[in-house]
Amino acid sequence: MKKLSKKLYLGLIIGAYAAGLACIITGVIMILKAGSDNGREFIVSDQALLVRGGLLFLLGMAFSIISTIIGYVLLYKAWQAIQDGKPRTTPGKAVGFLFIPFFNLYWMFIAYWGWAKDCNAYISSKGLSLSPLPEKLYLAFPIILLCSGIPYVTAATALGSYQPYVVAVPTLAAIAVFIIISTQMIDRVNGIYDARVITTA
Repeated sequence: MKKLSKKLYLGLIIGAYAAGLACIITGVIMILKAGSDNGREFIVSDQALLVRGGLLFLLGMAFSIISTIIGYVLLYKAWQAIQDGKPRTTPGKAVGFLFIPFFNLYWMFIAYWGWAKDCNAYISSKGLSLSPLPEKLYLAFPIILLCSGIPYVTAATALGSYQPYVVAVPTLAAIAVFIIISTQMIDRVNGIYDARVITTA
């Protein structure tokens, strides 16, 4: 177990998320401006703008994937830090089960909310001088993630009336909460590391 660099993790998560969201929103706007919806189909009037918008959208998705991967690495290390307690799952399962379609909708609550509860129990059982985590915030995160997926479904069924800000609002909320809990995860992992160093010294 090693201490985590807050600047590195948060820099990559925030930077990649911000770049990804900007590219996705801009790409979608360009795609919509490249044509029009006559009620039956989407008719393209500017092929070049459509291609540029599509490429920008794909670039945004790539940035989002990078940020998500860094977030999963952080989640893995957060679970790894409390394995000498009584955690409900292993780091590998905590992250790995998030890749199982449909099951991951349930597992998000275990991976994040469950970690907060287990980490608080760990801090209490070990008598560490670390402040407890706000468990309700870790419960709110997967709920917000689930809600942020609804506009994408709407957009897929009605492209012509699709407004990019409809997706941006819940997505920004999810990003804001994720940054907060990521910061807390890093602080708790580093606090646990420092406590172990003192104990073994």
